[in-house]
Amino acid sequence: MITLILIGPVGVGKTTTARLLAERLALAYLALDEMRWSYFKEIGFDPERQQELGATHGIAAVLAYWEPFEIHALERVLADHQAGVIDVGGGYTIVNDPALAERVRLALAPYPYVFLLLPAPALDESIQTLADRTAGLLPDAFPLRAHVERHFKTKELAKHVVYTLYKTPEAICDEILAIVRAGSAANV
Repeated sequence: MITLILIGPVGVGKTTTARLLAERLALAYLALDEMRWSYFKEIGFDPERQQELGATHGIAAVLAYWEPFEIHALERVLADHQAGVIDVGGGYTIVNDPALAERVRLALAPYPYVFLLLPAPALDESIQTLADRTAGLLPDAFPLRAHVERHFKTKELAKHVVYTLYKTPEAICDEILAIVRAGSAANV
């Protein structure tokens, strides 16, 4: 069985691509954003604390609060599912704490098909593209520039980088499948 993992910033197309890949490969589609709450609860997530942080310190404080919970959820989904296409939400692989960053690296290291999706090789072009795509969808104070910059620094987590700008979801899916097929042929 095979596991494909898609990482990258919010709005880059992970969800659409992951669904297409799962359908074409007849694998389970696993959206970490949809599964996270039960994993969060395992290690003491407090929704009231999240609301308090949001009300008093804003979205940046909420995102920081989520970090250990997101890493735990990533580790658990990988442990619980031996095959599938995993749509890793935008925040799970970018953390401030070096110990948490190492946990992310160790969790993803064994998987040959970790794909970082980015709009374009150029940072500013990627930021502008994602700002356009997510306009009105994110909280007003969402730190999009910092979010995208941090994803550009996660290239070492990925085994493959796929640029999505000007490509249809089907074309992105085809590009990823070509990489998977080439890897499978090399292992025969």
